[in-house]
Amino acid sequence: MSLIAELQRRNVLRIAAAYVVGAWLIIQVVETTFPAFGFGNEAVRWTIIALAIGFLPAIVMAWVFEWTPGGLKRDREVDHGLPDTSDRVKRFDRVVMMGLAIGMAYFAVDKFLLDPARDSEREAQIKQQARSETLVESYGDLSIAVLAFDDLSPDRDQAYFGEGIAEELLNQLTQVGELRVAGRTSSFALSNKDLTIPEIARALNVGHVVEGSVRKAGNRVRITAQLIEAGSDTHLWSETFDREFTDIFAIQDEMAAVILDRLQITLLDGTPHKKAVDPQAYALYLQARNLFNNGTRPEDAEHSGELYRRAMGIDPEFIDAVHGYARHLWVSGETLPGEDSNRSRIRRLVDRALAIDPDHPNMLSWRAFLAMTLDNDMNTAARYLERAFESDPTHYDLLWVSVLNLPAYGRSDLAARVGEYLLERDPLCWICRDATARAYRNIGNYDRAIEILRAGIELRPEWGTGRFGVTLALVYSGRPEEALENAIELEQMLEGAEFESTTPGHLEALHDLGMQEAFESRLPDYLENYAEYYPAYVAQVYAWVEDADRAFEWLDRIDTTESYGIRVAIVRTAFQKLRDDPRMHALLERYQLTPQQIEEVGLELDLPGTAP
Repeated sequence: MSLIAELQRRNVLRIAAAYVVGAWLIIQVVETTFPAFGFGNEAVRWTIIALAIGFLPAIVMAWVFEWTPGGLKRDREVDHGLPDTSDRVKRFDRVVMMGLAIGMAYFAVDKFLLDPARDSEREAQIKQQARSETLVESYGDLSIAVLAFDDLSPDRDQAYFGEGIAEELLNQLTQVGELRVAGRTSSFALSNKDLTIPEIARALNVGHVVEGSVRKAGNRVRITAQLIEAGSDTHLWSETFDREFTDIFAIQDEMAAVILDRLQITLLDGTPHKKAVDPQAYALYLQARNLFNNGTRPEDAEHSGELYRRAMGIDPEFIDAVHGYARHLWVSGETLPGEDSNRSRIRRLVDRALAIDPDHPNMLSWRAFLAMTLDNDMNTAARYLERAFESDPTHYDLLWVSVLNLPAYGRSDLAARVGEYLLERDPLCWICRDATARAYRNIGNYDRAIEILRAGIELRPEWGTGRFGVTLALVYSGRPEEALENAIELEQMLEGAEFESTTPGHLEALHDLGMQEAFESRLPDYLENYAEYYPAYVAQVYAWVEDADRAFEWLDRIDTTESYGIRVAIVRTAFQKLRDDPRMHALLERYQLTPQQIEEVGLELDLPGTAP
């Protein structure tokens, strides 16, 4: 008898077929049911291994034994010629065929019904995972921008209110350390552009966007806000608040709370609340701030100051209005009747505000600035600035003012760090970008300064300040040919504009290239345009060409009634060429900017963001 015939007689082939069909069915059931009971792929894998190992013993058992009505017997003990033996074989064949039929039916259901459903679910999971990864990598999972709310009032005269509500909401969200909030300048700059929400989110590198509208009529306000997931451009939340204007602060708190809830941010101390003030004073403050930030006419500045005064008159403890009015006084140089000077007025305003709230970051920053500029007391200034950062190291006004002011402490290194953090939040803040690049120039990192400025120029090609900043960085890094080319390109761009002149860095590049005749011919034009308002720019040209006498002559023309201008000037790169001159050493010592004095002051700040 052949081997095949013997395998058939002993039912080995039938057992093998039955085993394979049964094992396949078991595997399908295991793959379907195990995950529901918390078993992962490892359990399924061990099941397959066990079934594979069991195949050989099953074949051996089929060869050696036979199942009979009397139980399991050795093959040699069974008479295969008996009728019941063939009947058992036929019944076994039917069982095997039934198993195969069940297997084929399961395969058909799995292939054409269950598998497409699993594929759809898997595809949805992959898309969701890809979207989440995109948000984390491209936008940041816990990041958000608040756009200026549209003005839907009948007379379209409430734009200041829409911007104000959005900015107040933005400031509340900024207090949440787990959430990265795009800066006001960038968010508002993109609010009125013809851009989709995903495009705005990509520009600001955020994962979520808040947009809305306001409608104010009399004492009624209607505010609509919606939270959008930028990656999928889907709405996570939308709500309309139709209230009395006196409820404006409660509305802001509710919006902030819902947004944080939708972003699944849980705070141990609860959602930051907007401190309620007199609603009328608040409305005046929003108008004043809008005029101060966006006004272009002299009368806008004057009207801004009047609105701030009226707001303070209604609510004397409204510190934001006090802060805004102090800024107005400093910028405008306004002196009120009966006041000895606007600087004295500012000092009293700051002291009054700190008596109300000793930890207000804006007013602590003001106190530091006054100690530095009016009192030349760097130790006191440093301590107040440290307190401001301890109070709120993410406060937007404190940060951008610090980028400007820290070089005056001799700490351009800290200014660069704060600037990097700000540019992550607010890439369209041009004053932040310029100040950060200037800080990098001061510490000799010219490549990073150029990188920051050129990134800004790509976003805004007409940005002249950025272009002459690049010129200076190229000069200081020993690349005068590129600097001259950049300066000429900028001046051609400005031709016919209101400002048309030799730009900073041009003369220095000519000097370094040995083009003395061209230098002398362009110098009068440069003096005509910069001498009156920017003597520091003239002084730095003479410092760079090492004409020390003229450099100090022009430094003497800087207004030193407050020391800010001279402080930020003498730490610039050009003046490092005069460090060996006794006059420069005396100037640095007078303003406590020698390396030893800076170290003695020991300014330490709790800075957010990444180091440069």
